[in-house]
Amino acid sequence: MNADFIGMTALWGVVLVIAYSFLTILRHNIAQAGRLHQDHMGIAIGERFPLDDYPALKSRQSSDTPLPSEGTVVLMTNFYCDACKRLYEVLDTMQRQFPRYRFVIFMTGAPAEAVKEQLGLHIPVASVDDFSRFRMSAVPFGFFVSADGLVRAKGIVNTEEHVKTLIAKGAWKLAA
Repeated sequence: MNADFIGMTALWGVVLVIAYSFLTILRHNIAQAGRLHQDHMGIAIGERFPLDDYPALKSRQSSDTPLPSEGTVVLMTNFYCDACKRLYEVLDTMQRQFPRYRFVIFMTGAPAEAVKEQLGLHIPVASVDDFSRFRMSAVPFGFFVSADGLVRAKGIVNTEEHVKTLIAKGAWKLAA
């Protein structure tokens, strides 16, 4: 056998290994689509979420706007978290996009009212010292809480798409 044939065979072998690796990664990513990361953290699915312990979260934008009753999207954030800051920019828009659900923020790192004013948020914000009560430590983290107060979906929510996935998973579990 000549050296060119051996070289070409080895090159095609490398190409096949790379193609197989790419397809394996792609298949894994497709399987993960619609799944929120770290969904094992936090208050367990089906357990009661302590929303009633935070009266400040019962506020609304205006007195003639009733609170939505189909569920609540709870976002756990930290004032200094860059991924959280990107979420703040889209939350008012998302509240308008999903009017059947209430959006609320639990935040560490700064007083709630100062943060609402500084960031221009129109959704309720509650300050908390830490997230140990909620059994999670990574932020931004989201919970979808049904109208009866039970956790229906949860996980890391770094983007607007992640929040939409959280809502879709929570709403699907309500319908099931």
